Amino acid sequence: MMAFCMEMEVLRTCLADLPPVPLKGLDLLGQSGNPSPQAIERETLREAVLELMAYTDACTRSLHRLRDLRPVPLAFPLVEWVL
Repeated sequence: MMAFCMEMEVLRTCLADLPPVPLKGLDLLGQSGNPSPQAIERETLREAVLELMAYTDACTRSLHRLRDLRPVPLAFPLVEWVL
């Protein structure tokens, strides 16, 4: 009998091991803590905001796609279901 089970801790560890996404806005925050918009070039600030908005939109789309996934039937019968 073969079963696949991914426990929450295994999934959490797997996701925690992913490298962080390099975003310009996070780099700007990391450089000076809480920079004022006047201290940053306008084009750099614009690029950072647009990148953050695109990343947020991509995460939202991914979340909706994951939520709408249909279950995948297994290729072999599970004996426990018969009981």
